[in-house]
Amino acid sequence: MKRQFVFFAMKMSLVFLYLNPLHANPQALQQESPTVSAQKWAATGLGFSNQGLATGLNFSIQKQQHLFMLRAIHNLEFEILGSDPAETVWDIGILYGRRLQSQYGYIVFAGGVSLVGGINRGSFIENKGWFSQRHNEIPFTSVGLPVACQFVLTPFRYIGLGLHIFGNLNFEKSFAGFLITLELGQLK
Repeated sequence: MKRQFVFFAMKMSLVFLYLNPLHANPQALQQESPTVSAQKWAATGLGFSNQGLATGLNFSIQKQQHLFMLRAIHNLEFEILGSDPAETVWDIGILYGRRLQSQYGYIVFAGGVSLVGGINRGSFIENKGWFSQRHNEIPFTSVGLPVACQFVLTPFRYIGLGLHIFGNLNFEKSFAGFLITLELGQLK
């Protein structure tokens, strides 16, 4: 079920990229002038993924049409009375993409490469009371292919509010989800 959600989210991001009217008519949005210096901004957010709760942080730099993003996402299994340890998965990635900008906000599409890690729950050790169990921790690391799609409203020059849809395809624990983000920096 989790893999189906991950692949569905990634497919929908790609479908949106190729079918949206902004892709077909890029002149509908203002493009940055070549004489403008690089824009820099950061974003942080909270949300949910197919793994549970999600937090994220990213730093972006755009020079002309080129967008570079350093992104970190952390997913944590959410259980109130659950097994120990909680399963986690995180990634730190470098993404390259494009930003389509208008006077009201912007849309970002990006993909790249990342280091993925986390903890899987292993074999049963003991009961820890009525409702929880203790298991072995199985740490893992892998290489992944992260993707990102962001929709950001910029009511002010230096502050924005966004929706960050993310995913990471890897050999250990692929994931996808969304964050509600606060964007700070040179947004316009």
